[in-house]
Amino acid sequence: MSIEIKAISKDYNGFSALKAIDLHIQKGELLALLGPSGCGKTTLLRIISGLLEPTGGEIWFDDINVTKWETQKRQTAMVFQNYALFPHMSVEENVGYGLKIKHLPKATIRKQVDEVLEMVELSGMNERSIQSLSGGQKQRAALARALITKPKILLFDEPLSNLDEKLRVSMRQEIRRIQQSTGITAIYVTHDQREAMAIADKIAVMNYGEVLQYDRPEAVYHAPSNVFTADFMGHVNILPLSDLPSESAFYRKLTAGDSPRGKSHLLLPPNEILLTDADTAANDTNTLFAAVASRELIGNVIRYRLNLGSINLYADSLYRASLSLYELGQTVAIDFSPNAIHLF
Repeated sequence: MSIEIKAISKDYNGFSALKAIDLHIQKGELLALLGPSGCGKTTLLRIISGLLEPTGGEIWFDDINVTKWETQKRQTAMVFQNYALFPHMSVEENVGYGLKIKHLPKATIRKQVDEVLEMVELSGMNERSIQSLSGGQKQRAALARALITKPKILLFDEPLSNLDEKLRVSMRQEIRRIQQSTGITAIYVTHDQREAMAIADKIAVMNYGEVLQYDRPEAVYHAPSNVFTADFMGHVNILPLSDLPSESAFYRKLTAGDSPRGKSHLLLPPNEILLTDADTAANDTNTLFAAVASRELIGNVIRYRLNLGSINLYADSLYRASLSLYELGQTVAIDFSPNAIHLF
């Protein structure tokens, strides 16, 4: 089922939580709503589900206007951050609850519970108490409860925020696997950039009730259209062009000699900067030199902060045991391809 969000707005006593949001999600796609707390992403999700009424705009499922429909008619299912499971019920009772209130026969419920528990890899845990499950198992149970009603649209509201990093990675892979295998259209709210990049077909970056960029993950990351998106996606080399002396060799190399008309900032990813010993490049008049201001180990990457006069740059190098580290204050030569530069 496709979703069309047309000029959706939401006001609270003069405060605009959402400002004329327009999005189109194709059938079978997973859209990530990405942004900081308070940006409006959960408000939008609740409007899509029918839990909130918009101030203006329309929600369409396929070719049907569902803006005024009650939640129960929309064939959506929500997976929450806090699981929203009944603590006094067993796994089977929780998962099958949506079918029980429809008064389906017990045998039918049991059969469908078994099928969906197998899908989320909780087979054999029917009689287990919800309280006895781990965090990851509870989230699987919550996902199973959403899937058992065979919704047309799955909605996720920060579903993995309560899990540790390792479990978050495995669960997001599991959610993606199930979403793709069932072909269900899904919208996934998160503030985690890596999570959005890993799980989504499209990302809508939101801030202050607006969608600032809507595109495929690789485009949002490598070709941000504005400073907020570039910064929120974790880029550290975002330089205002006005801060760069236009007569400098650094400026000429960054802009490949072209006048960046209509552009205000440039992005240079740290992993695109190549560092070499200054001595080996000392005779090259086109070489740029910088002083090492600091360094830190981030996983298997060494991040250097470099000073080029008044300009600070970060450069990432893969750590290897055989690699000689550059020391604080040491002068290094830097190089990068003009193709690595993104102007916006």
